[in-house]
Amino acid sequence: MPIGPVEQEIQDAYVRLAESAAMVRYHHEHYLDGLAFSAVTALTGAHPWALAGFGAPAWDA
Repeated sequence: MPIGPVEQEIQDAYVRLAESAAMVRYHHEHYLDGLAFSAVTALTGAHPWALAGFGAPAWDA
């Protein structure tokens, strides 16, 4: 296989990876925005152990 097509495939894959990383970063920064915030607040309020470390006694129950 010639080098040109391989190089183009690598560049295309890099662009797709960069786009995916940008999308994940955006959603990570904004996942609590909007209507979902109240649901997340209710869940974490009802189950605070879920945010505790794995050393918390609730994980052993």
